[in-house]
Amino acid sequence: MTSFFGNVLNWILFAVCCVLFTYWCYVLVVNLGNNKDKEYYSPTEGKNPYYDPAIYKKEG
Repeated sequence: MTSFFGNVLNWILFAVCCVLFTYWCYVLVVNLGNNKDKEYYSPTEGKNPYYDPAIYKKEG
C-alpha cells in the first residue's frame, strides 16, 4: 500500500512539474520570442560631458 501511494504521488508531482515547465517555456517564448524592440528611454541621451568641447578645450 505504501509503494502504491508513493507511486501515485510521484506521478502527480511529475505531472505538476511538466505543467510548470511547459508554462515556463510558453512565457519565455511569448516574452522573448517576438524579436520586437521595446521603447527605451535613456536619461543621458545627447548629454556627453566627457566629450563636450566647452569643457575640454586646448589651451595654447
